[in-house]
Amino acid sequence: MSERDFEIGRDAVARSAGSTSGGGIRSETDGEFGLADVDQRLLAGDADAEAPREGAVDSVVGEIRHVAASAADTVKERAATVGAKAEAAAGKGRDQAAEGLHHVADALRATSSKSGEPERVSSTKRAVASRLDDASQRLESTTAGDIGAGLDAMVRRHPQRSLLMAAGLGFLLARAVR
Repeated sequence: MSERDFEIGRDAVARSAGSTSGGGIRSETDGEFGLADVDQRLLAGDADAEAPREGAVDSVVGEIRHVAASAADTVKERAATVGAKAEAAAGKGRDQAAEGLHHVADALRATSSKSGEPERVSSTKRAVASRLDDASQRLESTTAGDIGAGLDAMVRRHPQRSLLMAAGLGFLLARAVR
């Protein structure tokens, strides 16, 4: 046993067993004895002197495990709270996007019935409005994870089309906001 191991063991015994007023440790078999007695017994290789040290080490290890488990539980609870808040925010954003698509579709339908427009333009506006309504309904029925996975797959399969669609959607949203 090294001198450092000896000091660590002595300190652990003192913490776990508690000190008495005279600086000793209470032992059920020996009564009260001082740390100097433990030091001498450990240095002399007394096997009985190792017992308090082993018990103290087990006690310290148990306390460390308890503190670590408590910290892990706290982290899990806070992560769950943050996750729930993020999911709520994503759901709110999803609902607002779906509502925006529905409003754009309604605006297209309203302008498709203008007199003086060619029938082909009116029918195209109605078809786009119908597709926007479908997209709005799909958006409302999916989760944030589903949306992210679908967008990722679409961009990977059709990057050019994705850029064009993003530009077109940005243009339509800009026009709708004005």
